[in-house]
Amino acid sequence: MDTNHNRNERETFMESQITLSIFYTIFSVAVVWSTLLNGTDLWTIPIVAFSVIAAWVLHVTQMLTEKQWVWLYVVFFNISYFYFSIAAQEWSDLTTAIVIIMVGFSLTSVENTINVCMIVYYASIILRIALRLMSSDTITLVDVSRYFFHFVVVFAAGFLIRRWISNRQRGFQQSQAILTELNNANKRTEDFLTNVSHELRTPINAVVGVSSVILREETDEKKRNDLTSIQLAGRRLFDQIEDILDYTEIDTDRLVVSQEPFSVTSMVADLIAEMRWREKENMPEMIFDIDPKMPVTLIGDERKLKKILRHLVGNAVKFTRRGGVCTRITFREEPYGINMSITVSDTGVGIDEEELGRITDKYYQSEMGRNRIAGGLGLGLSIVRGLAASMNGFMIIKSEKNRGTSVQVSIPHAVANSDPAILLPDAGKYSIASFLKPGRFSLPEVREFYTSTFDHAIEAFGCQFHRANQFEDFKRIVSAYHLTHVYVNNIDYEENLDFYLSLDPSIRQIILSDRGYELPEAAVNTVMLEKPFSTAKLAEILRASGDGENAENGKHLQMVCPGVRALVVDDEPMNLLVAQQIFRGYQMEVTTVNSGIKAIRACEKGDFDIIFMDHMMPEMDGVETMKRIRQTETSATRHIIIALTANAVSGAREMFLSEGMDEFISKPIETVELERVMKKLLPEGAIGWIDAPVPEKKTKKQDAPPAPEPEAEEPPMMGLFGETEPAPAADVPSASSEGISITSPVEYLELAGINTTAGIEYCKDEEFYLEMIAMFVESYDDKVESITDCYRKADWENYRILVHTLKSNSRMLGAEELSGLALHQEEAARDLNEPEIRAKHEELMSTFAEYTELFQKAMELAPAEGGDRS
Repeated sequence: MDTNHNRNERETFMESQITLSIFYTIFSVAVVWSTLLNGTDLWTIPIVAFSVIAAWVLHVTQMLTEKQWVWLYVVFFNISYFYFSIAAQEWSDLTTAIVIIMVGFSLTSVENTINVCMIVYYASIILRIALRLMSSDTITLVDVSRYFFHFVVVFAAGFLIRRWISNRQRGFQQSQAILTELNNANKRTEDFLTNVSHELRTPINAVVGVSSVILREETDEKKRNDLTSIQLAGRRLFDQIEDILDYTEIDTDRLVVSQEPFSVTSMVADLIAEMRWREKENMPEMIFDIDPKMPVTLIGDERKLKKILRHLVGNAVKFTRRGGVCTRITFREEPYGINMSITVSDTGVGIDEEELGRITDKYYQSEMGRNRIAGGLGLGLSIVRGLAASMNGFMIIKSEKNRGTSVQVSIPHAVANSDPAILLPDAGKYSIASFLKPGRFSLPEVREFYTSTFDHAIEAFGCQFHRANQFEDFKRIVSAYHLTHVYVNNIDYEENLDFYLSLDPSIRQIILSDRGYELPEAAVNTVMLEKPFSTAKLAEILRASGDGENAENGKHLQMVCPGVRALVVDDEPMNLLVAQQIFRGYQMEVTTVNSGIKAIRACEKGDFDIIFMDHMMPEMDGVETMKRIRQTETSATRHIIIALTANAVSGAREMFLSEGMDEFISKPIETVELERVMKKLLPEGAIGWIDAPVPEKKTKKQDAPPAPEPEAEEPPMMGLFGETEPAPAADVPSASSEGISITSPVEYLELAGINTTAGIEYCKDEEFYLEMIAMFVESYDDKVESITDCYRKADWENYRILVHTLKSNSRMLGAEELSGLALHQEEAARDLNEPEIRAKHEELMSTFAEYTELFQKAMELAPAEGGDRS
C-alpha cells in the first residue's frame, strides 16, 4: 500500500507540473504579445523566453525536488505577472490572470503559494493606484467601486481555493489513515492466519499422527476400521482448515507462487494414495487418464496444482451418487513450454443454468440448506479459480442438470525435461487383448471412461491391441493371436474363472479389481490393477517382469530407512513424541530436543543424516537455528534440514526454502508427503522396503458371523471445542479420603477434577495419555525457568510462545483451569498488555505448580512400565 501511495503521489505531482508548465508557456506568450503591442520594455522578452525554456528543461530533467520546483514556478509566475500588471490596460485582465494562476497553483496543494499570489496582486494594484495618483489622474467614485470589487473577487477566490486545498489535504490524510489501517489489518490478518494454522494443526497432528502409528501396527480389522475413522475425521478437519487459509489468501491477494521442478505422475500418485484414506462405501469409479507423452519434469507450483486436483476430484466425488469420475490430464506444446489441461468429468447430479452462473461465488454450495447432498464449506471451486488465476491459468465449467459436470483448468508451465513421463520400453513386443462386458458398469459413461483411458495409453505406448465386447469374441482373439497380456475386470474374471485359469501361463492376466478383492490361489501370472485406475499404474504393470515379486500381486510393502539418524527439534513435547513414534516406525534412529540451542549442541556432539525443524520456538526459532547449524557445516558435512511446522500459509514453503531449508512438511504429517520428501532427499541406499503388517481379511467362505458386541455407551456431551464438562472439584472426593481405594492414575485424576475423558479422547489411548502426563511433569522445571526468565526480562514475544505451549499441553491433558489462565496470558502478551500480564502471572505459575504436583502424585500410582512405549 505504501508503494501504491508513493506512486499515486508521484503521478499527481507530474500531472500538476506539466499543467503548470503548459499554462506558464501560454501566459508568457500572452505577456510577450502584450509587450510587442505596446512597443515598450522589449528588453523583457529575452528574459521571459529564457524562463520558459528553463522551466521546460527542469521539467524534463527533473533536477529539482518537488518543493524546489513549486517555489521556482511561484517566482517565475509572479515576476511575469508583476510586469504584466504594469503593462496591462484593463483591471479585469489582472484579476482574471491572478485567479487563473491561483487555480493552477491549487494543483500543488501548497496553500502558501495562493497567499504569495494574492500579495503580489495587491502589491501590483497598489502600485498602479500610486502611479495614477502621481500622474495627477483623477480617481472617481466609480473607480473606487471597481477597485473594491476586484479586491473582493481576488480575496474570495483566494479564500475558496485555500479552503478547497485544506479540505483536499484533510481528505487525503483521512485516506492515508484508512490505508494505514488497512495495511495494519492485512498484517494482523497475516499474523492471525499464521497463528490459526499453528493452533489448529498442532492438535490435528497428534490425532492423525498417533492414529497412523497405531494403525501401522494394528492387524485386527475392527480396530483398524475405528482408527481409519479417526484419521478420516482428522484429515477432513485438516482439509477444511486448509480451505479457509487458501480462500483468505486468495481473497486478500497474498498468494505466493513458487517455480520449482515437479513430476505430474508423482503428484497424481500422491493424490491417489491420499484418496485411499477417504474411500467410503458406494464410492464412484475413479479413473486417472494421464497423457503418457506429458513431459516428465515441469516447472511450477506443485502444491497449488495438487490442491486444484484435490478440490476438483473431491467435488466430483461428493456430487456423484452413481457412476464415475474421470480425471484427464493432457497438454499442448507452446513456445514457453506447455499448456497443461486438467479436465475432471463426472456422472453426478449436474448443475442447471442458473446455478452455473453462480457456481464460483463466495461460499456458494449447490442445494443450499438442510437437504443438500454434500458437506463442505462451499469454497472448492472459488479456491480452484483463484489458484488457477494466480498461476496465469483459467477455469471452464460445463454441466447439465442430472447429466454430470465437466470442469477444465488450463495452466501454462515451463518444461525442465521434455522426456515422456510414462515410458514403456520395447512397446512393440506387447500384444494385449481387452474384455469389458457392456452393461457391467452402472452407467455406460463409466465404461467409456475406462475404454477411452485404456485406448489413450495403448495408442501412446504403441502396443498391439485387440478389444472384445462379447466373451465369445474374446475367446476367439485369445486363440487367434499370440498375446502377452489380457485385461479384464474382476467380475468378468470370476464369471469365467475356469477359462482364465486354463490360459497359457506365459500370458500375463491384468485384473481391474475392486479394493479388497483376493485372487484365487490357483491364479498363475496374474496381477491386480487395483482401483482407482491410472495410466501410470498400467504402464508399471506392463513393465513388470511377471515374476510376482512386487506390490502388484497383492503384497503390501512399507518404506523403511534403517540406520538413518534423525534429529527432531520442537518445543512441544506432544509433537516430539508423535514425531518420534512416526520416525521410529521407519526404523530410524531418532533423537529429540526441545529448543534451538539444544539442536545446535546436538549437532556439535553427533552427526545426523536428517533434521526435522519446528519453526515457532522461543528464544531461537527454527530458521535462526538452521542458520547457526549451517555456519559450522562444510560441503562434506552438510545436513538435510526439513522445516516441520504448522505454519502452512501461502508462501511459507518458499520462505523456508529461500532461508536455506531443504524442504518443507506441514503438520499434521501426511505419510505420503513425508515419504516423498525422504525419497527425494535421502540417498537411494538409505531407503528400503519390508512387508507391511497385513490386516486380517475375511475369506470368501465366511464363517458364522460373531455375536454382536455390547452396544457402546453414549459418549459424553461435548462442548464447543470438543471438551467434556468436568465435575466440579468440590463434588469429587479427595484422593486421600478415608475409605476410597485408588489404584489407577486416571481414577485419581478424575477424582481430583481433571477432565481425563477429554484428555484420553484427545490422545486416543490411555497409555499415551499417561506418557504425556509424565512428560509434562518432567519438563516442569525447564518450563518454569524459561517462562520466569522471559517475564523478568519483559520479553513478551517469547513469553507468548511459552504460555501458548503450556496452554496447548494442559488443555490436551484435561487441565482446563490451567489452560484457561495460559490462554489469558497468551492473549495479553500478543496485545503487549503488560499490566494484565503482570496481574495474572503469579496465579498462572502457582496453578501450574499445583497441577504438576497433582500429575506427579497420579503417576506414582502407575505401573513401573507405565508410559514406556519405546
